[in-house]
Amino acid sequence: MISTSGTDVNSSSNDPPKSLGEEERVFFRKALLKWYRLNARDLPWRKTRDPYAILVSEMMLQQTQVATARDYYERFLKRFPTVRDLAAADETDVLTAWAGLGYYRRARLLHAAAITISEKHAGDFPASLDLLRALPGVGDYTAGALASFVFDTPAALVDANVSRVFARLHALCEPTKTSSSKKHLWKWAEELLSRRQPRLYNNALMELGALVCTPANPRCVQCPVISVCRAHASGLVTRLPVLPATIAPVPLYYAGVALVCGEKLFLRQISEGGWHAGMWEFPKFSCETLPTKPPRALRNFVHSLTPHYAFEVQPHDFRYSVTHHRITLRMWIVRVDPESTPACLPEGEWLTMQNLKNRPLPSPQKRIGKWVAQHALMDSLP
Repeated sequence: MISTSGTDVNSSSNDPPKSLGEEERVFFRKALLKWYRLNARDLPWRKTRDPYAILVSEMMLQQTQVATARDYYERFLKRFPTVRDLAAADETDVLTAWAGLGYYRRARLLHAAAITISEKHAGDFPASLDLLRALPGVGDYTAGALASFVFDTPAALVDANVSRVFARLHALCEPTKTSSSKKHLWKWAEELLSRRQPRLYNNALMELGALVCTPANPRCVQCPVISVCRAHASGLVTRLPVLPATIAPVPLYYAGVALVCGEKLFLRQISEGGWHAGMWEFPKFSCETLPTKPPRALRNFVHSLTPHYAFEVQPHDFRYSVTHHRITLRMWIVRVDPESTPACLPEGEWLTMQNLKNRPLPSPQKRIGKWVAQHALMDSLP
């Protein structure tokens, strides 16, 4: 018996889950490919064999829904049409183009991969799995995706969709994130892989997980491989895959300040090691609890810029999540005297609303900017 997240899954045996037999594997491949030819979605990254375009799509689709990634994908390729264009771009421009997708580390790794390809491979994508894995941000899954989707190389892959399909197909009654489960999943991926049509097969496998073998309310009656699904035969479909125990969210509290100087706002770039590194934000200060008045660190910071300032309106709270952290940021608007405020500051810059359009801002910071514009400026963020 395995217990996780309040759910018990009874396995009929203590033996590890077994692979499908050879006849079942043959049936699985044929049925899956036939289904895919009739049900494949029309997605832009499936119409190209350009390794750069496919790498962009794979990086975007990590942690992002297809509908959201689609629009960003087309805009991003218009802004950076080739791997050399991306490699030559400033990181700030890359983050600005990525802004709104979240998980900004992906953008920085994509940029680093483009630089590596441009400098070490003369702008040509390596074809071998080992060289692909050596690129920044490219792990086993992305390497397999690039190898199969671009070069039609027989390369296995396991992502969240594939993991869910295989967990149900083989009735894997332990969390899919354990090291033993990962070994099983990759073993099955290798066994079931179509050596003749890897590109089509891998797309089909991922599509099955996205459209039929969904996390909630799986459409088993539409499944082309239901006859070899052990979870369905055992009545375990809705209880698999076994999810890891949920992590309780960690509350974090900050006090922030929107400094207004005429028609300009003061922002600073987030340093390396911080969330959203390389992007821009309004200054904020960590607090043990949510402050009822501006904390000393915030007041000292404002006073270090100018002795002439005034708090404009009541503070406003912004709530958002980063990984498993629940953040509450209490923001104050402070208007400062332009004549007594230095034009150049070592910690950040004075920016107009127009300037902000060209700076990468995390989504919560954009919301703050709109709030500041509403209460302290005539303009507003786009």
